[in-house]
Amino acid sequence: MSIEKLSNPCSFAYSYIKSVILKNDFRWSLYDSETGVPYYGHILLNRPELNRYSSVFSEHLDPVVCAVDEILKHNNFTNNYFYLRSAVNCTISDGTNKQTAKHVDHDFPHKNILLYLTDTGGRTFVEDTYHDPKEDDVIIFSGSHWNELPKAGRRVVIVNTIYTF
Repeated sequence: MSIEKLSNPCSFAYSYIKSVILKNDFRWSLYDSETGVPYYGHILLNRPELNRYSSVFSEHLDPVVCAVDEILKHNNFTNNYFYLRSAVNCTISDGTNKQTAKHVDHDFPHKNILLYLTDTGGRTFVEDTYHDPKEDDVIIFSGSHWNELPKAGRRVVIVNTIYTF
């Protein structure tokens, strides 16, 4: 599998949700990750594997979906998809190049869409390729992946998984 970089038009919806997430009062929870690196997260739409359906966990889900839909439309992506999961993840530099464990987000077919809100490094790896992110980058991919901690500061990423048909 490969990584496809999408064009981000940085619409009003995207700029709005980015400003909300990067504010000092945005609500975070600390998670001990099965990927080996603790992180701060904010669940927007929980995993369907938990209850056999997804549930809205945050009032910020609709603006995130709006922004992602605009990006996908801007890139002529099919309309034949639905959201499986959505979350905001934040990892913090510890001065190392530590990497998370290789993983897939669901045990069924899906695509991952990552929106990078900060410019702190922290490459994303998919099989034998990687993306070295810049602020406002958007990528889409499927398959096993992992990431490294940012070089400095906070790496804040909106993570969406979608099912395409």
